Amino acid sequence: MNKKQYDKFVKNVKGIMEFVGYEESKDNGYRYIVNTAYGKLNITIHDYERGDKLYFIFNRFDDVDKAKERFIDGEYGLYGFNKYTGKCNIHSMVEENVLWDFKNLLETACEKEFNNFEMAIWRERVNNDKQR
Repeated sequence: MNKKQYDKFVKNVKGIMEFVGYEESKDNGYRYIVNTAYGKLNITIHDYERGDKLYFIFNRFDDVDKAKERFIDGEYGLYGFNKYTGKCNIHSMVEENVLWDFKNLLETACEKEFNNFEMAIWRERVNNDKQR
């Protein structure tokens, strides 16, 4: 990926986080925090490095036991959720796959389904970015 593609990816990740609300983090090694129904979710978008081939979002729940209620013991099994550390990293060579999985993570963790209007706005952002 190049720097322009990376910047678009960051913009789209932040756009998804806007639907559930987020704040910038200053003290825990992660850049953003989303308050979810299962505790705080710490989020960092992988820094750009020339030659990167993967789109990568690092995620970790503060309250691992509470997150396990939903993502391990509950009806929703989350691919890549570590039941010991609370980490749930998402990565792929395809940007849309990472964005879709991240959206699903936030919907489930926040117990908030993005409505059609919100999804239309997000899809419009992605499509506009593709045309640039």
